[in-house]
Amino acid sequence: MGFALGMALGTLAMVEAALRIAYTSDDVHFVWERSRPPLREPRRTQGKAPPQRDGPYEWRVTRDDFGVRAPVPPPLELPPDTVRLLAVGDSWVYGYGIAEGHTLADELGRLLDGRLGSGAVSVLNAGEPGANAGTIARLTLGLLQRYPDISGVIFGQPHNPPKRTRKGAAPAPPVELPYLYLLPRQWIAPLIWRRAPRHLKDADVTLEVSEIARLMEEVRRQGRRAWFLLLPNDVETATTFGFPPDSDWVEGISGPMGGHALPQRSCWGFTDPFHPSEAGVRAMAEVMAEVIAQDRREPAWTTTPTCDDVPGAGPGKAGWEVGSP
Repeated sequence: MGFALGMALGTLAMVEAALRIAYTSDDVHFVWERSRPPLREPRRTQGKAPPQRDGPYEWRVTRDDFGVRAPVPPPLELPPDTVRLLAVGDSWVYGYGIAEGHTLADELGRLLDGRLGSGAVSVLNAGEPGANAGTIARLTLGLLQRYPDISGVIFGQPHNPPKRTRKGAAPAPPVELPYLYLLPRQWIAPLIWRRAPRHLKDADVTLEVSEIARLMEEVRRQGRRAWFLLLPNDVETATTFGFPPDSDWVEGISGPMGGHALPQRSCWGFTDPFHPSEAGVRAMAEVMAEVIAQDRREPAWTTTPTCDDVPGAGPGKAGWEVGSP
């Protein structure tokens, strides 16, 4: 009895040792379990907020209790001939400065109708102003549980560094449980999750790319598609210097990817130099609609269609005054 027990324990110890050689800690922990301070809970705007203005342009926001931006809460079930996608990211995906019905999710839904093997495409807008990798993980995993019919996720490149509860706090190591448990948990947990954990942990800014890449792999493991949207940073670099996409994101993210350089002034807000105009959102949507429909990867930002030529309001376009950066 004692010999058999010893042999069993020894075998388990050898298997555990082999797993620790074959897999790293990051391989067996979920993205919110890394050794980082917890995220602050993002502030949400629930219901219909008062209208805001960007120069001559007026916009307002309506969100449901789960943070989805929509005039009315999206139904839990869609008709069988409708494909549901999820767009998640920071204020660019959210549509900061963009009126209802003209966000990236809205434009993608219109442009993709009938192109994904169905009659209609519905895109949930789960953008969160100030979001980073941890916020995006929480929103993605939570909404995939709430809307299990989501067949693909569009990830917008986040512009924001992690938020920490204590400045300069040293990271604590994750709980060291046996890999014999942690590795199977990677396969089993997605089948039994009821909702995403409330207190995610976020990556250092230098690890944002790997966190999003890991999250996209998780989405694909669940049998869903995943695409990545490259985004510029501000009107000055886009319209004056024409910076190329961030090489860390281009090299660190696999799979279908695309983005628009937004090089015209009409692509940007009237007085907001850090967010796109309606025209800029439409230009990005036209690029991403092709990426999604064809599952292709653009080697760099594209410059067409121009924001001057697509539908949507923007500085300098007919009927609008040029805003100042």
